[in-house]
Amino acid sequence: MNRDSAALLALSLLAMAISWLCGMRLPAGDLATAWHLLDAGLLRDDLLHSVFYLHAQPPLLNLIVGIALKLFGSAAPAALTVLWASCAIAAVLATHALALRLGSTRWLAFAAGASVAVAPATWLYVHHVGPEMATAAALVGSAALVARGTRRSLWAGFVLLGIACCLRSLLAPPVVLVALAVAGRKAARPALAVFAVLAAISLKNAAIAGTLSTSSWVGMNLARVTVARLSAAQRNELSPVAAVAPFSSGEQYAALVPVAHSGVAALDDLRKTSGATNYNALVFAGASRMLLRDDLRAIAVSPRAVFSGWLLSWMLFFRPADEWRYVADNRQRIAPWADFWDRAVCLELPLPFAPVGQTEVYLTLLAGVALLVRALLRAPGRALWYAVALIACVACLGNTFDVGENYRFRFLVAPLWAAVAAAAWRGR
Repeated sequence: MNRDSAALLALSLLAMAISWLCGMRLPAGDLATAWHLLDAGLLRDDLLHSVFYLHAQPPLLNLIVGIALKLFGSAAPAALTVLWASCAIAAVLATHALALRLGSTRWLAFAAGASVAVAPATWLYVHHVGPEMATAAALVGSAALVARGTRRSLWAGFVLLGIACCLRSLLAPPVVLVALAVAGRKAARPALAVFAVLAAISLKNAAIAGTLSTSSWVGMNLARVTVARLSAAQRNELSPVAAVAPFSSGEQYAALVPVAHSGVAALDDLRKTSGATNYNALVFAGASRMLLRDDLRAIAVSPRAVFSGWLLSWMLFFRPADEWRYVADNRQRIAPWADFWDRAVCLELPLPFAPVGQTEVYLTLLAGVALLVRALLRAPGRALWYAVALIACVACLGNTFDVGENYRFRFLVAPLWAAVAAAAWRGR
């Protein structure tokens, strides 16, 4: 490890220590109520069987949480925090390494890594049960390894991309094929091996829930941009399921979606033992399939409303990732630092009007698009195209199929964004 990497490691550890001293903690209650997790009792006592029947999400996060619950019991939140903190440190070092590989100067590469280490969003997602921090680390690590170009590093890079796809449903299996097209023929074997694993998961979900995807929520996610933006009368005309808001309770869908009893708790129970909704229940898969048909009809019924939803999703994409309401409690503990970051670093600019409900833009984040384009025009290469392709896949998939938390999607590619920006800025 060279001097700059050692300094970034020290900075990352200091940042994690400061966040802990500020009182940031991973809420233990989230393990029982988080929507993307199966029932905590099933994860602890019937892990492999329950994860096999998981169709709402890719399996890796639930597998990790289940192992933590089995090994550490009540200390599972602390164990997950250590794991996510390790992912944050890996993301910092990978950002620095990728920036250097892309042609950045030493100090700009160091600044790119440091920006990931001290960003409020990094601290917040280290203390959140979701897969955001691990996914961001896997994506930037994949790009850094693919940039080396050796056969071994290509295998490692695509394995990390597969891990990212197994953590977040946003990263659909075709993303691997896009990455292969950019990486070149040398990456064919690792890419196709990873794609085969993801295809097997999709086929398993098709057999269990009738959805050929790593997540059965596609229809419900897309409904936020399509069906949910129609008037109540228009939704009623589409179908009874469309009249119910996306991600409504299982009890509401149960009366509308006929589903046979499977005998598997992870599929049949509408509620977890904590009382939270079990979004892996088969009624949600059935409702999602019905909603997907209605989504396509909604685009024809009111294209203007759907287009405004897509416009809003892109505007939300360029907002600070620390705004998410599910990390609000921890954000309050670092509010001065988070507010400074959003205003001084992201450069918040109030707008004189509110396009599709937005009242400000963030100039630094918007400038990132220009830097991405500049990097491609200045010195295009496979490594750079690979990094930009991952950014484009996350942006396009996230902003097409969902609206509301799009800044959280951008966090997944924030380290990639920083590395490419550092390389582009050198040309200035």
